[in-house]
Amino acid sequence: MVFPQTLRYKAMPKNRIHIYTHESFPTRGGIASYCHEFARAAAAMGHAVHLHAPKTATPHRGGQQYQVIPGRSAGNHGILALLETRQLLKENLNQHPEDLHFLAEPGPIIAYGMLSPKQTDNANCYLTLHGSEINKWRTFSLQSIAARRALHKATAICTVSTPVRSLAGKAFPRLANKLRVVSNALPADYRSIAPTGHQTRIQSNQLNILSVGRIHPRKGYHEVITALSKLPLTIRNVIQYTIAGAEKDHRYLKQLKQLAAQHEITLYFQLNPSDSELSKNYALADLFTLTSVHYKHSVEGFGLVYLEAGAHELPCLAYDIG
Repeated sequence: MVFPQTLRYKAMPKNRIHIYTHESFPTRGGIASYCHEFARAAAAMGHAVHLHAPKTATPHRGGQQYQVIPGRSAGNHGILALLETRQLLKENLNQHPEDLHFLAEPGPIIAYGMLSPKQTDNANCYLTLHGSEINKWRTFSLQSIAARRALHKATAICTVSTPVRSLAGKAFPRLANKLRVVSNALPADYRSIAPTGHQTRIQSNQLNILSVGRIHPRKGYHEVITALSKLPLTIRNVIQYTIAGAEKDHRYLKQLKQLAAQHEITLYFQLNPSDSELSKNYALADLFTLTSVHYKHSVEGFGLVYLEAGAHELPCLAYDIG
């Protein structure tokens, strides 16, 4: 994980860092992985790290270097969860004004914007923008008002990629001097992977295609199925397409099954996979594809799974977005 410029120097005094998130393990997603890697990297630099997470949070394997503090929040962006995170921020800012406070995703950012100016005047607060929330906060709503307040009060604003920084700069031009690109990096767990190699992975009578991500129209799984439907039936018969990810949209899941059946495509789902199940899927795959598309306000900010696939020496097929 690459840090903001102010966190990068070894000579910097050791700080206590508070990370706030509404998504954490055992939920396995981009935000949970992002927070885990950030917390572990900061702890490795000698900082005391407190990860403030939903009430269901559990320590991730390899995350013993930092402290996971389950809160009262249910881990969503409902008003009750936002109010609970607001109260947590208020208490921590009062008790530890000299600490660094890191808002890792939209929920805590909105909650921070709900605080009064007196409670945030001297706060050393960083936040991260991942992409989709930028478009949502362009529209008028109570949450977008709070989010904009948080952006203006932040010490610095991290973005996960250059396209996300560009999107944020166009949406909030007055904040351009606060924007930093803090690129995602390969999770530390993948350094120990010994890939099996493409040649030993391919079976003579089957080609395994894998996509990884939550079941959501933005991920563009229907694009892959539509592309496969253009192939001759003799080729389709030797292709197995697997989608591994959290079940977020049951209607879209049903649509994908119907589309695959219509075109005689072998489609498997690995819903809510564990780390070991996901590693097995990567190991068995011959090709990784994630053809994310723009969907309403939702955009693909980075895509950690492309890096995971690369660690397994998989060729990756993607669209030129995010």
